[in-house]
Amino acid sequence: MIIHDVGRSLAVAGVALFALAGDTPAQDADTREVSAYRFTDATLAKYVRAARALAALAKSMPVDTSGDARDEEDEGDSGSGTKSIAEITAGYDSVPGARRAITSAGLTTREYVVFSFALLQAGLAAFLVEQQGWDKLPPDVARSNVEFYQRHKAALDSVGAELRPRQ
Repeated sequence: MIIHDVGRSLAVAGVALFALAGDTPAQDADTREVSAYRFTDATLAKYVRAARALAALAKSMPVDTSGDARDEEDEGDSGSGTKSIAEITAGYDSVPGARRAITSAGLTTREYVVFSFALLQAGLAAFLVEQQGWDKLPPDVARSNVEFYQRHKAALDSVGAELRPRQ
């Protein structure tokens, strides 16, 4: 269950980091960390191994058939639903199998989360650049990350399709 919840939180928080930079001190620090992150081919390979291992772990976990998508942690959460990098990292760290899946690929759980945010940021920025040109690239988005994303888009899309849950 935490794997699904962490993934959902990651997507929501990634959009928030991209769109609401500087909204809170923690978010501002997270935004700066994501903006400073730079992709490499070696780290992408580790990230893909970790994502595949997490997907395999999620498939091996029992499915919650209660129909309630919220877990106990959500009950007391009156915030916007966005979580910090530290909170998402702690979520992965709290599940030994998830932590093992990520660290066995050669990443820390924090780097996995930061890479995920940076990947989302680069993907959103790549779309913006395709629509409006490079002069519209937000100043806090690394052009090198957007170019990396564009070069690897086909492979990233393929991995994304491979890892998407079947319904």
